[in-house]
Amino acid sequence: KERIESLKSQYEGTIEQIKSDYEARIETITTSNEKTMQSLKETHESTVATLTEDYENTLKTTKEKLEKTILDLKTNHAMEVDTLTKDFSQKIEVLEAKVADQSE
Repeated sequence: KERIESLKSQYEGTIEQIKSDYEARIETITTSNEKTMQSLKETHESTVATLTEDYENTLKTTKEKLEKTILDLKTNHAMEVDTLTKDFSQKIEVLEAKVADQSE
């Protein structure tokens, strides 16, 4: 009977030790997973912030380029209209002068 009690006590001690070891492992794994998740979260947030900033800079740069292109096109168009108007005015003056000479 003493031997049975001794073995029982021994097994209970072993079971408690195994249980304690597993609880410690679970705690270690849980802590490690929490740290990994926090690190991943911080990396994700940083990446999102960087991508957002890059996107906003790209939008701003593209908008500025388009605005400059539109301004250049308007300026070129105005200059072409002005040049054509002057050319036609000169041709009309020449034609009016010819008509006036012929009618005299």
